[in-house]
Amino acid sequence: MMNLHFDNKTELLDKIAEVRTKVNEADQQYQFAFARADYKTCGKFSNERAAYRNQMAKLLKYKIKRGWL
Repeated sequence: MMNLHFDNKTELLDKIAEVRTKVNEADQQYQFAFARADYKTCGKFSNERAAYRNQMAKLLKYKIKRGWL
């Protein structure tokens, strides 16, 4: 479970940057697997990418609710 309480905006922005890099890495791995036609690992990275995107959405919603635009 992800911690959805941040004391200040910089903590939240650091977490968003961390998750953003994980999304990019998983997306790159997915694209490489898809290009190799390795559909077994393609599905794994697709699910991983979706999980990181969901985390990103939760963090961005938290940011909007706090008014830290």
